[in-house]
Amino acid sequence: MIKRLFLFVLVCVMHTAMYAQTDTQSKAQMVFSNDFHDASGQLGNLTAHFITEKTWTDMNGEIGAIVRIKVTGMSVSEMSKLKVIGSANASVHDTQFLENEQEWIVPLSKGTNMWLEMSHPTYGKSTRLSLPKLKEKGMYDVTLVNNRTTTIVVHSLPDGADVYLDGNHHGKTPCEISEQRFGKHDLKLMYGSKTKEVKIDVEEGHTFFDDFDFRERRNINIISSEDNTTIYIDNQLIGQAPIHNYEV
Repeated sequence: MIKRLFLFVLVCVMHTAMYAQTDTQSKAQMVFSNDFHDASGQLGNLTAHFITEKTWTDMNGEIGAIVRIKVTGMSVSEMSKLKVIGSANASVHDTQFLENEQEWIVPLSKGTNMWLEMSHPTYGKSTRLSLPKLKEKGMYDVTLVNNRTTTIVVHSLPDGADVYLDGNHHGKTPCEISEQRFGKHDLKLMYGSKTKEVKIDVEEGHTFFDDFDFRERRNINIISSEDNTTIYIDNQLIGQAPIHNYEV
């Protein structure tokens, strides 16, 4: 009777643990895509500079494999905060973040039954990537997608500029664009015959963009009955009179 009770409790605990892990995975904001593939022989110009014989060597001194993790939906500064986690037999070590290519280089052991995860101080832990059999000096690519979204706010002077984000029209300023992923976007504003285009990097605490001034500009001369009079415009020091051809 006691043994049966013990086995029942053990099964319940295991079921609860498995359910908790599955539930956590389903709620993960960072998700590995299903594009894992063998990219051996496709190092890329920049990546090749960072791959040496030492990079291929795992913690046991044996030649292993490399997984390149491309990250999307995240600013470059946030990508650099990611941490790679792997199963014990994966022997994850000496990981490198390549800022220009926006990818992580992850050396690990060759073999089977290994997995990888990534964690972030804000976005939490990713889904788990179960790895197929990795061959010696194999190069493998996969993408990590951050599904967390935010609202981008765009203002201009004056109001009424047409707003285009990544080629899609979202109305006129002042404008709020919801459910947008973090990372790089193309932002274009049009006001009459004037157009301003910028690349923005959306990240936590940086979702408000208002550096769009379409007001007409004129040059003025500022003179004073006394030379060297200090001139302020909008509480900003401009200089000392006389001032010629000042743009306002």
